[in-house]
Amino acid sequence: MTTLLIDGDILVYRWAYGAEKAIDWDDGIWTLHADANEACAMLDDNIAKLMKMLGAKNVVVALTGKRNFRKELWPGYKANRTKQRKPLCMPAVREHIAANYACLVCDGIEADDLLGIAGTKPGDRAERIIVTEDKDLLQIPGFHYRPSQPHGGVFAVTREEGEKLHLAQSIAGDPTDNYPGCPGYGIARARKMVEAAPKWETVRDAYLSAGLTERDALTQARLAKILTYDWFNHATRKPILWTPST
Repeated sequence: MTTLLIDGDILVYRWAYGAEKAIDWDDGIWTLHADANEACAMLDDNIAKLMKMLGAKNVVVALTGKRNFRKELWPGYKANRTKQRKPLCMPAVREHIAANYACLVCDGIEADDLLGIAGTKPGDRAERIIVTEDKDLLQIPGFHYRPSQPHGGVFAVTREEGEKLHLAQSIAGDPTDNYPGCPGYGIARARKMVEAAPKWETVRDAYLSAGLTERDALTQARLAKILTYDWFNHATRKPILWTPST
């Protein structure tokens, strides 16, 4: 029985924004309004279509909780987004999801981490499909679907592919999430390096060659790491910070 693991943060933003309408009242007066009922109806329709198209019987939606453990590691994490205007009815759409769908929410943990944890839970992973546009989730082994690329269908990510992406992201950083990585390295160069030598030492040596420390490299790697079932303390509901294997 297939279950869709859906990134709720993206859904909330997309449909809350999609319900906004601007009105020109003439004389330079404009207003912006949104119908939360319309946004929720569009979201419900979108989820129903995904379930039908992917042959799923169940759906679980992940939502980011309060606070963020990555900000404790790097205070500037996602600080570039703080001044961005959020769609008007985002809170109402989020409440609708929480009231009508099975949800994953945990204080301090982002939605993509919750998807990573759920996607790697012991059991039959063949019956789970992670649905998101977030490229970082490609660290997670298993089946994936990107709604913006329906022609690609459901595709598999191997454990090796996921680990390589994490190492490359640890070098390159992520300007979208506002953590810098190693100066002078973009994602293409980082991927090439990791493909040639897929090990922690490749990441560490890049930072050392840039005049930084292994501790700097480890901090960026922890920011880049999407949590999995084994990198989460289920008793305390806290992340286990990533450490390279010895």
